[in-house]
Amino acid sequence: MKNIGYIASPNAIETGTVLSDPALKVSLKPEDALRYDGLWPDGQVSKIYELRTTHAPEAVDAQMTAAEWVATGEVPAGPPVEKLSSLFVDFEKKMLEEQLLWRQAYTPGKVDVGEIEEALQEAIDARGLRHWTLVRSPSAEVLRRATVDPQGLFSWSAAATKLAWDAWELEAEEDEVLDLARRAAWTSWYHPVMFDSDAAFAAHENVHPRAWDAWAALVTYYTASQGWIDTEPERLTVGVREAYQNGLAMLKPTGRGILQWAI
Repeated sequence: MKNIGYIASPNAIETGTVLSDPALKVSLKPEDALRYDGLWPDGQVSKIYELRTTHAPEAVDAQMTAAEWVATGEVPAGPPVEKLSSLFVDFEKKMLEEQLLWRQAYTPGKVDVGEIEEALQEAIDARGLRHWTLVRSPSAEVLRRATVDPQGLFSWSAAATKLAWDAWELEAEEDEVLDLARRAAWTSWYHPVMFDSDAAFAAHENVHPRAWDAWAALVTYYTASQGWIDTEPERLTVGVREAYQNGLAMLKPTGRGILQWAI
């Protein structure tokens, strides 16, 4: 076979699996697969797979399509994440570490309810939300169907995230490298198609809350580290990532001052 490409998928793909989806876009490099398909699509950690085809592929920007692909194996994610992190000017090593820590946090492991509650309270305190209340949802499925309260979301993370993203956008207007990093961050952390922060907040219900949490934390971390906004880089990371590391499945502000969570 010839014509090698890569995809990143949250679903396990066995060697030898034939993929015949005509809409499937395959990246030319492993790091581009992460950039296009996401580090945690649908809130699940993605894995990178090498694909090959004997068919004549058609070019689609930096990707390609073909009538049929065959999975030939999994590719370790570490080196591609490192290459992707090289885009984050002045903070390449720290952004590599932060992204890998979020991927680790979203990998299933032990569940410790006490640690989750303690970590989420720490997150509430770090954000200065003194009168917020933690409410445990019966299940992640129930919480997934619950409606996000717009004012609650604004207070919890949207205000800080939009401030950070807009500051990054302002810098990117003057610097092509920073613009490239911003676009890579958007697609790999948040959404592979739309590239508009106002649309992102409007479409919050269509994005998995875990993708939102990592995106908000990482955007704030990078922007604050660069000195483009005046806040602590870890402001949206403190407590939240630790809660996921201890088995948190989902987190969502469902009312003013109400933070619901589920395992």
